[in-house]
Amino acid sequence: KDVLSHLTWPAAAVHLASGLVAGAMAAFVTQPVDVLKTRVQTAMPIPPCHEPGRHADVLMEHKGREAMSKGSGPNGDSPGMLAHGRYLLKAEGMRGFFRGVVPRVCMTAPSSALSLFLYEYTLQLAQNR
Repeated sequence: KDVLSHLTWPAAAVHLASGLVAGAMAAFVTQPVDVLKTRVQTAMPIPPCHEPGRHADVLMEHKGREAMSKGSGPNGDSPGMLAHGRYLLKAEGMRGFFRGVVPRVCMTAPSSALSLFLYEYTLQLAQNR
């Protein structure tokens, strides 16, 4: 109980709320880059047809799994982030860049709140000793 006596609870609530908002905003703002990073890392090839609305599943039915597993970059490798970004924008629109944003915000915001709270709490303890 002596350890908690150094902490003023209105300040703790401010730190928790600040961390929560900062974490949520950071997760939301960086989501498009994270989606592209994930697509490049998982080597999801861009389908040869860049028509909006034509997804890999539809193309796989017509072209076969082997054709879809080959990359569309030079030498059959996977293309970079810009090519994936252009394709994602054409195929899924801006919504595609924010796919999975809610679970990411729900995971990141509480951990940021806890991190900021513990940092400020530890800093206050160190200053009082």
